[in-house]
Amino acid sequence: MNQDNVKEKVQQIASTMKLMCGIGNNAAWLVCLEAHDHIKRSRLYKKRIKGGNTVGWEFKKVINLYHKYEQQLLYAYNYRLFNVGDMSPSLRKKFGNITNRDYYDMWSATGATAYTKVKPFITSLWNKYRLILTNHGNTEPDIVAWAFTAQALINMAIRIYNTAIEECVADTGIQRTILERCFSQLSFGNIGKAWDRATQALAPLTANYTLSSTEQKNVDLGLNQLFDSLTDPHLIFNATKANVEDYSEIFRTKGEMKKTLDEIAKVEEITINELNNS
Repeated sequence: MNQDNVKEKVQQIASTMKLMCGIGNNAAWLVCLEAHDHIKRSRLYKKRIKGGNTVGWEFKKVINLYHKYEQQLLYAYNYRLFNVGDMSPSLRKKFGNITNRDYYDMWSATGATAYTKVKPFITSLWNKYRLILTNHGNTEPDIVAWAFTAQALINMAIRIYNTAIEECVADTGIQRTILERCFSQLSFGNIGKAWDRATQALAPLTANYTLSSTEQKNVDLGLNQLFDSLTDPHLIFNATKANVEDYSEIFRTKGEMKKTLDEIAKVEEITINELNNS
């Protein structure tokens, strides 16, 4: 495969990566923000830990990391994913006078649509963690359960990213190192590590809990239900279509918006058929 072939394939892969990570990353971050609102009420939030930082500052470091992640996606010099000027003529024709920020905001909003759809599973998982923390004597189970729930969503976003990369390697034969170089900016890996450090500062003894078989089974069930919902092709494509309609003003004409919806529906049909026949 020559350099031009690789470049063309990478451009095609970018659409797949943004579609998958748009759901996983942005839904996870909404849960993080919701969790942080609860965590701020903890009596430990302002407590200093080893190293001199407060627990609250550890969570704020995660928020700062997210802002860096967002800035990288918006203003990347190489491997730009949200630069309007990089669009193909056929894609650029669909939109009006939009900015990179408009393009990025439309992408990130798919996570909000998905978040609304899977909220019952998020709440159910939070409750499973809350009951476990209560059973093990945690003094703030309602709050700490939110930290665990957000960590679970971050881990799912990372898993979705890795799965998407692996599938693109299998489909194209392009080396993973090349794809990682292009798309690692979409990974929540660093955010996940930082959130875990903050959660350990909030509840350092939770790592020593030994779950009963029933507790483990309940958590695994909740995690699997949530992951299956987040990666359900129907949810992904419905969220994408709903987002196009919500951002109708950025399209050049209503006709271009309608064409985009039709194209998404065709890809959805092909994808669902392939999955059913696999």
